[in-house]
Amino acid sequence: MRFVDKETGEKLRTQPWFLKKDYRRSVHEWISRLERECKEDAIDYNLVTTETPFDQALVRYLNKRRRLR
Repeated sequence: MRFVDKETGEKLRTQPWFLKKDYRRSVHEWISRLERECKEDAIDYNLVTTETPFDQALVRYLNKRRRLR
């Protein structure tokens, strides 16, 4: 598999299975940091994946806000 950095044009050839572990770890760390920093600054944080329809995500968020009042 060949990956191309769209900003620099740098190319990397590798096997996706080789990158999977580090990629998942990096994403998990990024999400954890984002959640922690939002909480520290009293910013609502609600993780939503692309699999979740927008209306369902919005209703869950609004219901969560209503319970917090």
